[in-house]
Amino acid sequence: MTKPSELDEVSNQLWDTELRELQDLWTTYNYLYVEDSERAEKLQKPGWGGFFWILLRGWVVSETILSISRLTDPPKMGKHRTLTPAALLDDPRLPDQLRCELGSELKSLRKAVKKIRRHRNTVVAHRDRRTALGEDTLPTLQMRQIADIISRLQDVHRKHRVACMGISVSEYGTHTLRGVERLVARLERSDRVRLIFAKAERSDEDKLRDWDAARRVFFPMGA
Repeated sequence: MTKPSELDEVSNQLWDTELRELQDLWTTYNYLYVEDSERAEKLQKPGWGGFFWILLRGWVVSETILSISRLTDPPKMGKHRTLTPAALLDDPRLPDQLRCELGSELKSLRKAVKKIRRHRNTVVAHRDRRTALGEDTLPTLQMRQIADIISRLQDVHRKHRVACMGISVSEYGTHTLRGVERLVARLERSDRVRLIFAKAERSDEDKLRDWDAARRVFFPMGA
């Protein structure tokens, strides 16, 4: 039987690494590529480093697929134990009714992530030849379904933590989005500065006005 202290550490690691990283990935993806269509279009522009943002989008999607796949792995694969919410079902402190409820939820989740795991197996972790050549097509991943899966994984973790450790989780993200928001804000200011100079008359007097206007845009008071 696994000791409660070991399962506390499993819960802590799930929170500190897998679940937080997954939430941060998903929040960042939504901010950059989903919430604002105009922003997502700008990120493809050469002046905004479009190639980088396109690569980043693919990396975030791949990492999200891998994270969800890891979190829905069985608690043991071969001789190796895995760091998954399913491992928490071994906690001797877990009430029988809640153990049954969480077990049913995890079983339902494994069915819900079949499309995601197919992407993992044929594109992310391995490169399936038929898929790469266009002979087989992959199922479409819906944003709403991914958000729901992430929320359900967090809910399983949270319910175990409250029942067995007597503490809850305030939030799963780590506020890494703030740095991304500041970077995008800088890029937007750079665009406005370029527009100022593009429209300007090029007399010496106008140049001074242009520089002053650009300075106020790029270095606003209190920023």
